[in-house]
Amino acid sequence: PITFGAFGSGENPIIEGTREVAGWTREGNIWTTSCQDCPNEINMLLINDESQPLGRYPNETYLTSSGGSGKNIIHDSDLSFADNYWKGSQVVIRTQSWVRDAVRVFSQIGNTITLSERTSYDIAGENDYFFQNHYNALDSEGEWAYNNTDKEIYIYSTKDIQNARVSAAYYGECISIRNGRYIRIENLMLLGSRLNSLKIDNSKHINFSNNTINHSARLAVRIDHCDNIRVDNNYILNTMDMGIGCWDSDHCLFTNNRLENTGSIPGRGQNGNARYTGINISGGSDNVIEYNEIIQTGYNAISFYSQSNLLVKNNYINGFCTVNTDGGGIYTWHSTSPGNRILGNIVVNSRYDLGIYIDDESENIEVDGNTAAFNGSGIFIHNSRYIKVFNNLCYNNHGSQLLLVRHGSTLLDYNEIKNNQTFTMGKREHYSLRARFVNGEHNVFENNCWADPFKKGLINSESSVWKTKVYTVPEWQSLGYVTDRTIPKTFAESGLPDTTGYVKFFINPSKSIKTLDLDGTYRDLDNQVYVGTVQLEPYTSIVLLAEERDQ
Repeated sequence: PITFGAFGSGENPIIEGTREVAGWTREGNIWTTSCQDCPNEINMLLINDESQPLGRYPNETYLTSSGGSGKNIIHDSDLSFADNYWKGSQVVIRTQSWVRDAVRVFSQIGNTITLSERTSYDIAGENDYFFQNHYNALDSEGEWAYNNTDKEIYIYSTKDIQNARVSAAYYGECISIRNGRYIRIENLMLLGSRLNSLKIDNSKHINFSNNTINHSARLAVRIDHCDNIRVDNNYILNTMDMGIGCWDSDHCLFTNNRLENTGSIPGRGQNGNARYTGINISGGSDNVIEYNEIIQTGYNAISFYSQSNLLVKNNYINGFCTVNTDGGGIYTWHSTSPGNRILGNIVVNSRYDLGIYIDDESENIEVDGNTAAFNGSGIFIHNSRYIKVFNNLCYNNHGSQLLLVRHGSTLLDYNEIKNNQTFTMGKREHYSLRARFVNGEHNVFENNCWADPFKKGLINSESSVWKTKVYTVPEWQSLGYVTDRTIPKTFAESGLPDTTGYVKFFINPSKSIKTLDLDGTYRDLDNQVYVGTVQLEPYTSIVLLAEERDQ
């Protein structure tokens, strides 16, 4: 293969998508320079290689629309600015919980804002929004804006920036490969692209490994219509929209990568569905996403659509849906092709959203051996069929450990829920299971452990047979609809008032066996006893309860 990379000693070479801008003049705390050959869109500005905030109003909070019309009219009865004060800015508006669009303001007259382009969804009711990328929004250190009519860049700074290195995202890509074959790219740093730091199109057998990608204004890695692409052991950070995007490609491997702070700033990602995402794959077959760490993502950490034979395995996901909601650590929608598997992943720390989310009319997906903890809910099966949920552990998720819901006429049918463990901490509305489906749908519950040691009655079921009701575990089992096993009496009926000192939860998001010290004797949800230490296999987790405790 042809190899592009570092050789010898020293720091890795840097390929920059930025261009330095100079010639600054100052008026008050606003610095201005002309960039007549700059592109129509500048979406990132760096000072000494650090990304600066795009000017916005309000700086941190939101305005709220009072209504709208179609996809380009916003009404705000509280808007009190002079006419066209915000003309030429962008409005960043949330028209769905999972979408934020940034659209140019054509005019702002009275209480009505008219947009130059259409939003992804209709503007109706109350929507959060703010203005950005305008001279009038600059009032905080480092904030900047770009006037693409006059080709001027503005920066708010109380400091003298003439001796700083100020650079704007100028070139679309740092590296672009089209119709390539057998190419290796390794040990490089890609910095500050305007579109995609690495773009691979209609190519085969490309290996991108051991690189760093920082400050991509849209995507860090974009792959289209390719075969046998390997993205391995890269560090991808501070990406405005999407870490890795792969469309209509086969036999691609995404492994051992670390993604941090992807799509974490409202208004800086692209418009529409499935943006602000860590790794997104749409179309194609026989792709693998494994052994990645995905830390702090604006929307879904991993999402896939129209895939067959996809393997999502042994990934560690920590923090997601920080900007957009109604998403998941691992998410799919309308995925009906065979052979898709979600195995051995650890998904934690999303306050309101779902650890693993199988959405609308998906079928034939295996969800096995995963851990979901400290999320809005653990595993959510929504309007989907033939989903196998086996051997998962859901711990202390805020809404429900397992959630099965049917809306409308779409069936929630022929799903198998077997050999899972759930553990709730006895807090209000922290359910072990919430289920909403109708008589005649064939969903199998078998040999699951619904651990409810604090006797709160945490199974919420609703159907044409069961009225909406909160059941204890024995009550729900006694209905005869399920064949779940009874959990060990040693802690199932302890009735403890709180969890302090009695419950331990461990994860092992690594490739090595992990040995953990214990301060006494503990028992797991299979009633196995551990004294002094416990060993965790790679990408597994465990809940332990102290053997000795006050009643």
